[in-house]
Amino acid sequence: MNWQEAAGNIVSALRHADVKKDIIELQEKHLGLLTKEIETLTAENAKLKLKLTDLKKELETLRPKGDRLDDTSEKILLLLANHEQLSFRQIAEYLGISKIKAEHRKDILWKAKMIHFFGEDDNGEACWGLIADGRAYLFKNGLLS
Repeated sequence: MNWQEAAGNIVSALRHADVKKDIIELQEKHLGLLTKEIETLTAENAKLKLKLTDLKKELETLRPKGDRLDDTSEKILLLLANHEQLSFRQIAEYLGISKIKAEHRKDILWKAKMIHFFGEDDNGEACWGLIADGRAYLFKNGLLS
């Protein structure tokens, strides 16, 4: 028996017990309010479950895979392998990510000695390029053929 059947049984029992009409109406009103609240909470719960699924997927893409970099860092290395040098504004635009996220990945790749600063472009933006360890990483992990 679900909650709706149980509530209906209570209202029915009140009617058979000669409970005053105003008390029954009050109970029915409370039942209506509780029904709306349950529907709202059920909908919110469904939304939260979807959000949780999305966050789990995002976490999985950010989690290091053994000695491998996250997907975004690998995509940056591939972009730099196909372009002589790029600014991280350009990289963020190519990948559809925020500039701050791209800059964070730049810091990781620079500390890992996979990329290097190559100077500024005509707009005064710092340009970065792939260096030996970055190329080696791409080949080692089968990302370049």
